[in-house]
Amino acid sequence: MTKHPAPSSEDVQKTLLQVIGSQTFAKSDRSKEFLGYIVSEALAGRGAAIRGKTIAADVFGRDPGEPDSDNVVRVEARRLRRKLDDYYRDATVDHIVRIHIDQGGYAPRFETIVSKEVSAPPESETKTNWRFVGLAGIVGAVLASGAIFVVTSFMGSDASLSQPQLPELERLALREKSMATLQAANLDLQGRNLLFPILDPNRQKLAIATFEEAIQLDPTYFGSYASAAHSFGTLALLSPTDGEGQILLQTAQLMADEAVSLAPQEACSHAGRAWVRFAQRNFPEAVRLADLALEMAPNDGSVLDTYGFIMLTAGHFEEAAEASAPGRDLDTNGLRLARRNVFAVSSFHLGNYADTLASFAHAIEEGAPVSAPTLVFIAAAHVELGNRTEAARTVREIQETYPDFNPKHILSRFYQDAKHADMVANSLRSAGWTTN
Repeated sequence: MTKHPAPSSEDVQKTLLQVIGSQTFAKSDRSKEFLGYIVSEALAGRGAAIRGKTIAADVFGRDPGEPDSDNVVRVEARRLRRKLDDYYRDATVDHIVRIHIDQGGYAPRFETIVSKEVSAPPESETKTNWRFVGLAGIVGAVLASGAIFVVTSFMGSDASLSQPQLPELERLALREKSMATLQAANLDLQGRNLLFPILDPNRQKLAIATFEEAIQLDPTYFGSYASAAHSFGTLALLSPTDGEGQILLQTAQLMADEAVSLAPQEACSHAGRAWVRFAQRNFPEAVRLADLALEMAPNDGSVLDTYGFIMLTAGHFEEAAEASAPGRDLDTNGLRLARRNVFAVSSFHLGNYADTLASFAHAIEEGAPVSAPTLVFIAAAHVELGNRTEAARTVREIQETYPDFNPKHILSRFYQDAKHADMVANSLRSAGWTTN
């Protein structure tokens, strides 16, 4: 094999997705997490700081002080080295990068083994192949771990709308380009109907499968990449470990970057990138990009959902309420939107508790799902309005129906400032919440 200069970060990320999505790693969740963690740390410039104790804590959730923690990491490292050797020996595809984990340490080393100039396939084939290489393995590993919080609808969705459909003029314009582009756009729209509720990982998995098919139909259609960035970012937020989360965030970033590269003039491209920044907890940049997307498409329902949710979690409650206000003029394309629940929660934080109850009631009347988070804010609003009996009844309903639900833990994953999650938790405690 011809050796070449050190590979780029993007090439390393592509290779990581290939490796963990391969048959060799299909039943090795620990090895996937281990590899994802050390590669992510190395790409972030922290390779020299990778130690057995940090892997024990961050990947395996073990106390580094436990007597056998070092042994556990050493055993898993040997297993990972063997699997990497097996993968590169048995794989039938050309590789740009080989990942090494040298004896005596855990920091990965990256070697360019195939130059893109020598073996690069046609551009369309490249776009089709690498973007979703290992998709089933990545998503399957996360969902199969059993550690994700499968909680439906932190911000539920309007459910009374018809099947989404592109406007007629947009359909005609896409058809002028190609039938494949029109089909890809239609699939993307169907998948976007699954983006909310965000705390339902099975829903995100279905959405990603839809976006994958759309990209295969037309690898040049920007919308599918922007939508995929949203779902991958959401799954990263729900990931139980740093290793899995970093893999998903890397994938989300690649999708968002491709959307902007293909169509920088489209609002949804920047909305997708904003969502990835939110998933990375880079709230200032998420807010900036969400502002940009809204300025480009102030009436787009999907953009407004993204904007409203980001503003809500960043603590900009007035902006979130304005974006999701019931009387706001917006284009829905028949999509189920999260606006009523965004408005309900932002109203709660603005002290408009009656509006919170009214907005949730309207959403429920339209068929939106009633979940633990919905009931949490209903109970908290009743507390603040002095409706103690109704608040206590709702709290009992939550605890009986969702005995393992931890509202503070779930909400803390989304708010920039923990005090907002604390406020809700305190309201619940005053209504008789006795656990978590």
